[in-house]
Amino acid sequence: MLKHKKEIKFAVALALAVSILLSLSSFEARCEELRQNVFRLHIIANSNSEFDQALKLKVRDAVINETGDIYDRCLDLKSAKEAAIKNKERIYNAAKSVINDAGMDYEVEIEIGAASFDTRHYETFSLPAGEYEALNIRIGEAKGKNWWCVMYPSLCIASSGAEITDVVSEDSAEIANNPQNYVMRFKIVEIYEKLRERFS
Repeated sequence: MLKHKKEIKFAVALALAVSILLSLSSFEARCEELRQNVFRLHIIANSNSEFDQALKLKVRDAVINETGDIYDRCLDLKSAKEAAIKNKERIYNAAKSVINDAGMDYEVEIEIGAASFDTRHYETFSLPAGEYEALNIRIGEAKGKNWWCVMYPSLCIASSGAEITDVVSEDSAEIANNPQNYVMRFKIVEIYEKLRERFS
């Protein structure tokens, strides 16, 4: 009888573990769909001084204003990345012009490619931790707080009318639009991604 009870407990525990793993596997697949279909903007300020942080936001505004029309014509992540590469000089000039107008001689470094991100909560949606294709802009020493948004779809521009559902399935959009329903799973994915990055 005791042995039978132990077997039942083990079976229940095993079923629970399998259920959790399957749930996380499904969640991770939806996270990966998000990672593979959005193109992010990442701007790092020279420092955390009030001036440098304000300058970072001015660079942000200039870059978004300069590239708004570029991403409106993109059909997928690949074309968004290619558009950024094609317009790299234009983006650099927009950022550099703002910095020069502010009387500073900070250099601007622009990289277009994969970058690791923590879980990020925006005003109306969230994105899970992981590796995304991104336009990375580093101002000066790039030791200050950074700023993110999504260039494709054009979520950086509120008036664009773009939505996550434009580029991913409704299932994946659900976790981006309702992160409060997936708090623990977002955290597990973030821990996993940090460990993967550390040991890769």
